[in-house]
Amino acid sequence: MIQGVDAADMTSAYEEAKGDLYIALNDFDAAHTAYEKALQSDQSGDTRVASILRLKLGQSKPYVKPEINTAEQQVDESQEAAE
Repeated sequence: MIQGVDAADMTSAYEEAKGDLYIALNDFDAAHTAYEKALQSDQSGDTRVASILRLKLGQSKPYVKPEINTAEQQVDESQEAAE
């Protein structure tokens, strides 16, 4: 059934499938890595495939908690600056 198909030609599809599985498992870091590999190894030349991979890559971007300055931290910082 897959005779004559070079496994390297399927790397992108394999990595995309891995990314989809990681998303289902809520492992966004691993999914992001898999989608990056899929995009890098895509040899299809199909812009739709690349667009979908970029979309998945963006949606799987690991969450980075923003640093929030509390009022107490701001007071401490202003006191340090005054010294």
